[in-house]
Amino acid sequence: VRRIHAKGIAVQAGFIVGFDSDDETIFERQYRFIQDAGIYIPMVGPLVAIPRTPLWTRLEAEGRLRLWSGSPAKELMTGLAADNTGPWTDIEPLQMSYRQLIEGYADLMRRLFTEKAMFERLRNHMESVHDPLLKMFVEPEKEPGFMWRFFLHTIVMGGPVRWYYFLRSLMLVRGESCRFWAVMDFWGHSISLKAFVDDTLHRGNVAASLAAEEERMVSHEVSRGSP
Repeated sequence: VRRIHAKGIAVQAGFIVGFDSDDETIFERQYRFIQDAGIYIPMVGPLVAIPRTPLWTRLEAEGRLRLWSGSPAKELMTGLAADNTGPWTDIEPLQMSYRQLIEGYADLMRRLFTEKAMFERLRNHMESVHDPLLKMFVEPEKEPGFMWRFFLHTIVMGGPVRWYYFLRSLMLVRGESCRFWAVMDFWGHSISLKAFVDDTLHRGNVAASLAAEEERMVSHEVSRGSP
């Protein structure tokens, strides 16, 4: 990753948790890798089995698909939903419980998108970047208005903690315009993802999703006549 960064290329990477080889340690291991490698934009999601794939076929044969009536995963698989980054999946993990997988995933995302974690990731990224390829992405005549809106909506409204880490980020610029725009681009993308995490993966929403999933599982077992 650092060799790619050294060429001025920012790495946006997707990560999956919930493989059969994953246990509860996967969340800390992924966090540490993403942070230490300075992954510019990390996107994490729980493993999902897609119909008509080898994974689906294997898990179906093992009885490890969770497709209760009304579950978000079932709606996703039948084309009624387009978002597979919420606090749910359609698989039964092997080395941890379903609850541990979903809570671990949500906690990992919340940790990655604190202002402190975002700054540390940017710092590690910029340490290995010699000349970011990203240049000014705003027309010069529109730059003052853009800068005002960016600082007001993205930074100022985020509160003192965000101000602090954004100002520390500006120290990474070193007087180079390409590094300045890399910092701006990073914060713009990261705050957008943070808004998603704060809205979708906050503890109350995750707890409600898990409670609803447990109710659906019980109803499913009752409908099958299980004792």
